[in-house]
Amino acid sequence: MKTERTDLSAVRKRLAVEVPASDVQAVFDRTLRELRREARIPGFRPGKAPLDVVRLRYGQGLPERVGERIVQKFTWEALRREGLEPIDETVHLEAGEGEGGPQPAREGEPYRFAVTFEVMPRVEPKDYVGLTVSKPAVEVTDEDVRRELEALRAARTKTVPVEGRPSRAGDLVEIDVEGAELGRAPVVPRSTRLVELGAKENPPEFERALSGRVAGDSFTFEVRFPDDHPDERLRGKVVYFKGSVRNVLQKEVPSLDDEFARSVGEGVETLEQLKGRIREALTRVREQEAERVARRRLLDMLLARNPFEVPGRLVERELQQRLAALGRELSARGLDPEKMDVDWDKVVEEQREEARRSVSERILLEAIARAEGIEPDPEEVRSAVAAIARETGQSPAALERKMKQDGRLAELTASLRQRRTLDWLYDKSHIS
Repeated sequence: MKTERTDLSAVRKRLAVEVPASDVQAVFDRTLRELRREARIPGFRPGKAPLDVVRLRYGQGLPERVGERIVQKFTWEALRREGLEPIDETVHLEAGEGEGGPQPAREGEPYRFAVTFEVMPRVEPKDYVGLTVSKPAVEVTDEDVRRELEALRAARTKTVPVEGRPSRAGDLVEIDVEGAELGRAPVVPRSTRLVELGAKENPPEFERALSGRVAGDSFTFEVRFPDDHPDERLRGKVVYFKGSVRNVLQKEVPSLDDEFARSVGEGVETLEQLKGRIREALTRVREQEAERVARRRLLDMLLARNPFEVPGRLVERELQQRLAALGRELSARGLDPEKMDVDWDKVVEEQREEARRSVSERILLEAIARAEGIEPDPEEVRSAVAAIARETGQSPAALERKMKQDGRLAELTASLRQRRTLDWLYDKSHIS
């Protein structure tokens, strides 16, 4: 067998293969013998018909069948000889002119074909120790603390019925309402809604109709919706609304005092202590975000110092995983992607760039890990498997065996190795 390797790029390869006539004939003979065992030819016992008779009966598709077998067998022999490992064991056959698959083989002649594929890039990392990385400054202001306090207070705000007065700004008016064009079926089906008077999103007509109301009041009003209204049912229409007031509620907002602080935080006695807790929590969160930014900047520097070609197949695999995760997230939130006002082509391209970066980071971190001999501890791997087992309600030992069989354990180990490598690089950097 002759092979000729062509480097189309650092990761894209072409391998031309010539199988000698003797090997081609061996595949022909073996295929005929297999056909003889399977054939049912009148006048002969199963498996006893002469090969020439089998050839006459089944020979029409024999060259194509042999061509397929030659490609299947000798592709991997040629790759092993050249020391090449296609990513995902995926190769693409270069079809002959006008052909959609392997070309038919001819007895007594060599068989030639070529395949293309991608391999992992060979990365020799450099300039990765002792880099100077800027980390964003962390600051928590009094205003930040105030906003968090207001959020806590809003979460503990109660609503109580209004007594002795009509509705006004800031109240919540619970209504039964429907809306229809004049003389037509409703475009807004009858439903119960809660409207906060004074909210910016309220149409002025709603504000006027629902202000000064008490429970039991009836109301009617009309709204002329603009042609660019986000709800297609309402665009450019005049809708007549009618309904009744079920309840008028007001917010009961707790005071920001020591009693409020004690109700919020365990072990907190005063409002000042609560503010201190909030400031500490915000500081921790922002420190974590600042470190995340610094680590990303470190990776930016490493990738800039170590450029290499990224296999397209790995990028596409990562992209599909990201898009699938996005689809699951939208589905869990009850959202239909087809009904969302989103430029999905733009989303896909943005995700593709993120996928390319993610793959690049993993390849480079693996190269540095090999250079420095960095590996996760066995206990670290077992702990990670145990955590997954707890989340999924499985036995750690059974899960580890299953993960080892389907390749997920190797993926988990690689992820831990990359994380440990990044930690090592971060510790070796000068963070300013």
